[in-house]
Amino acid sequence: MNVYKTKIACFLTAAALITGSLGAGAPQAFADDDDYVPVFVQVDPATVLNGKLNSIIAETSSYADIESSLIEDALKNGKTLLQASGLSEKALFNALVSPLYQDIDRAYNSLNITSKQKEELYTKAKEDVTKAINTPGYNPAAASFDGEALINDSLKSMVIVASSYADIEYTEVVNALRAGKSLSNAVNLKPSVLTDLLLKPIQKEIDQAFKNNLISAEQQAALKEQAKTKVEQAINSSNVLK
Repeated sequence: MNVYKTKIACFLTAAALITGSLGAGAPQAFADDDDYVPVFVQVDPATVLNGKLNSIIAETSSYADIESSLIEDALKNGKTLLQASGLSEKALFNALVSPLYQDIDRAYNSLNITSKQKEELYTKAKEDVTKAINTPGYNPAAASFDGEALINDSLKSMVIVASSYADIEYTEVVNALRAGKSLSNAVNLKPSVLTDLLLKPIQKEIDQAFKNNLISAEQQAALKEQAKTKVEQAINSSNVLK
């Protein structure tokens, strides 16, 4: 029987686009398949760009060839990144936004986002960079991190991602779930193996948020435990279709 291969094109998390955390598990594993159906999972453009924006001072320092400590001091004294850099607004804006556009284009060309998501991310990148370089005393650490949203978004794409890891047609997994099988049984993976595969990208984003001082060590531990509990519950259930 001919197996109709489903192309899995999805985000594990909103932040994955910019941080590149999809890595080897990305849908490009099926890039040579002749037949596929793209399946897209919505991402939140408002949170996708945080990874790059959190390093905007270091990037400005590099482009302007100025010590980052001098830029930080200028910001503390109420200056903007633009003023601290000594560059023209056009030069600094283009230097900061171009890598973002390239990442967005790469994600679109790899079928990781839809054309609508691409345009939303373009707009968000432009708005965020413009605001960042013109805000007196800009503090990237003031950006927020919604760990629960991260976990819940990951759970929404769990069936698609699990199908990709197991190299099983998405529709076959859906049919198995509708027949009452758990997700781990539907993709023929041990619960411990599937849990580890699904948790890794979530834990990576939580760890990155901690490194960026967006959450405390206590919040980091609590979010990781919450993610583990929810993933374990989900993979042992058939009620995971959204």
